[in-house]
Amino acid sequence: MKRYHIYQQRTIGNIKLIETYYPAQCYYTWHYDGLSKLSIVLSGTLRERHGNHEEIASSTSFVIKPNFIKHENLFGPLGARVISFIPKDPLFQEWLNQKEITGLKWFHGVEASRVIIRLLRLVKGRPDPNEVEDSLIDLFGLQSTSKRLRQKAKPDWLVLLEQRLRDEFEQPIRTRDLASWVGLHPVYMARVFRKYFDCSIKEFIGRLRLKRAMHDLSIDQHSLSHIAYDLGFADQSHMTRVFNKDLNISPGKFRKLIQLQL
Repeated sequence: MKRYHIYQQRTIGNIKLIETYYPAQCYYTWHYDGLSKLSIVLSGTLRERHGNHEEIASSTSFVIKPNFIKHENLFGPLGARVISFIPKDPLFQEWLNQKEITGLKWFHGVEASRVIIRLLRLVKGRPDPNEVEDSLIDLFGLQSTSKRLRQKAKPDWLVLLEQRLRDEFEQPIRTRDLASWVGLHPVYMARVFRKYFDCSIKEFIGRLRLKRAMHDLSIDQHSLSHIAYDLGFADQSHMTRVFNKDLNISPGKFRKLIQLQL
């Protein structure tokens, strides 16, 4: 097991913050964390598995980790920087350690990214402990009310469609062509897609582009126009409008914010 490096530690009110760097290809075999916490990926990627469930997390993905759930981690080719929040308040710890939480679920959505950006802005300045706590509560609330934890399995065609969108989101994709590819009427396909993902296909593609843009901004110094072109935005201005609309921050300011050091 390769060693990790703790950049810095800091306490805000009753919350301990730890910023950690994990080297490239760092692997942690099955283990338990010593403390229950909420962790956010700042940059890089990691693959985490618990039981038979596996997820890949990147910039602004977050997870709530009770200390009684066993898991393993593999960090990506550029490693990863992670900031963890460890509440000392008994009420938080009681919630984190409730036995009803039976697994680890990473959250990657725009709504979560918006709250995380607000939280990082607070941490980077001279934070009010109450405002930091409020932002953490918002993230806990997203974890509790997520509609993505559905019990009903997706139809096979929807699994294939989702994978194609994830593989080709940088390219122009017509809904009519997707419907023909899966052999369904476009309206029926769109209705079922929204039922499972709570958004349209176009919105889903936009979220994929936005998430990848956040990842790319966190790990490299390519120009904003270069990143916008690579990810299928019309141009840099288009990417900037999407960032401001969905995240309330410009790509340039996001890049600076994500380099947070406590």
